[in-house]
Amino acid sequence: MKEPGTYLLLVLGLTSFPIKGFAESCLVEHGQPRAEIILAERPARAAQLGAFELQTYVEKITGATLAIVSKPTGEVPVKIYVGESEAARQVGVNADGLERDAFHMVSGPNWLALVGNDLEFTPREPWARHHGEWLREKQQQWEQYKDQQGGADIKKPLIPAIGCICNGFKVN
Repeated sequence: MKEPGTYLLLVLGLTSFPIKGFAESCLVEHGQPRAEIILAERPARAAQLGAFELQTYVEKITGATLAIVSKPTGEVPVKIYVGESEAARQVGVNADGLERDAFHMVSGPNWLALVGNDLEFTPREPWARHHGEWLREKQQQWEQYKDQQGGADIKKPLIPAIGCICNGFKVN
């Protein structure tokens, strides 16, 4: 077994010297974007979410916002393909043969592709319902109870007045 110092020297040696072509592949340099995120014209929900998440976290880490576009613009040197698109197919990446929840992460000179099997689906019950839906159900239950008890003078139970808009409905 080699000495731990040998590994340290190897790591320091590889990280201390510039590697030819590395500077051209930076996503962000000196706070300026050097990459753009490329989605299909009509992306799958998962691809669109992935692109927004990537954009958000790169911005949180670096302060630079990567543009999300449907075709390469040529304004920046690095392209990040998220989801299946014609542009990703042009660099040879697609989701053919991928099983459920699998994805390809492939890179080339000045590009990165993140392409998965983004199947659109409608979830079945049970799924988490929106809070506004729950509140409307509770209000209906209260109205039914109040009608059964025969009066509007019954005090309302402790359901807080939210006063916001949930799913386009005003909640009082």
